[in-house]
Amino acid sequence: MQLRIVEDRAVSFWQQGGTNGEPVEHMKAIANPFRAFRWFALQRFIRTTFPEVKQVSTGDLSRILESSAEGAVLLLDTRRENEFAVSHLEGAVRLDPDTSDDNLAKIADRVGPIITYCSVGYRSSGVARRLLRAGCQDVRNLEGSIFKWANEGRAVVRDGTTVREVHPYNESWGKLLRADLRSERPK
Repeated sequence: MQLRIVEDRAVSFWQQGGTNGEPVEHMKAIANPFRAFRWFALQRFIRTTFPEVKQVSTGDLSRILESSAEGAVLLLDTRRENEFAVSHLEGAVRLDPDTSDDNLAKIADRVGPIITYCSVGYRSSGVARRLLRAGCQDVRNLEGSIFKWANEGRAVVRDGTTVREVHPYNESWGKLLRADLRSERPK
């Protein structure tokens, strides 16, 4: 019975394009029900593992960034340096996911929204939870993170120039990223 409920939700998720109600044409990554189910299961796992972390959709983040003054939103990319070097969201600052609590405490004094992201949302949700515990008030994680953002055709940059590639993290997780966007085959 529970499997049927999960299957129904996965099919619904797939039919919506895996975009939480946004138009299907924005989500080219959902090419088949298996990939849709992986996204559904992953996002459910992240929400269950980090229940205190609010998630923001790619569409909502896009609207927030368009309507905010430059620098008003702190975008924290919590991927490794080699991943960030391939591409990142415009205006993002890289923060090592293993950064010290002292470094997080410095960020806690910041006024304004903080949005974390990584490849799919797991590492960044962990950092978001640590920021909340350090005293940050307005912290959210980008649901689906840079993979979902890029899969939807949204801009990523390297050295201030728009590029069409994203580091795939590893072979398994890289399957959630459209093949034409993968920068390299991970080792």
